[in-house]
Amino acid sequence: MAYKLETKKASASAALTDAFSEITSLQEEMDEWASNLEDSNLANTQKCSDVRDAADTLTGVDELEVPKSFSDVEITYAESVNRNKRRGPSRSVRRDNAATILDVVAQTAREQAEKAATDEAREELEGFADELENHKDTIEGVEFPGMF
Repeated sequence: MAYKLETKKASASAALTDAFSEITSLQEEMDEWASNLEDSNLANTQKCSDVRDAADTLTGVDELEVPKSFSDVEITYAESVNRNKRRGPSRSVRRDNAATILDVVAQTAREQAEKAATDEAREELEGFADELENHKDTIEGVEFPGMF
């Protein structure tokens, strides 16, 4: 599929809401697929195991509370969009778009931490960035099996 990059701007909190919403959507899709496989004659296949692993990994990625001092900071990121408007992006592209948002917000939080007026604010932003990076690493490790 042919994708193009579109530049988007949003507040950190709005972008993260979109990213975590996409991660939740992917988790629900994989969980439903796994449940369907488990209820069929494919329950003991590698495909079923792979789908369940993806669902379980995504389940561990919970939305984070954005620090109040950071929620309205504007970020700019690139999102892959299918050139064919009739088709949505693949699961892998959706995952990568969410990972990009987590990465850009984490980088921006680190930049803001360097400028923080207090040690408490700096530590809060650095801890927030660490959690975002951990979530990004987790979702980047998810493999989405093919349909067949």
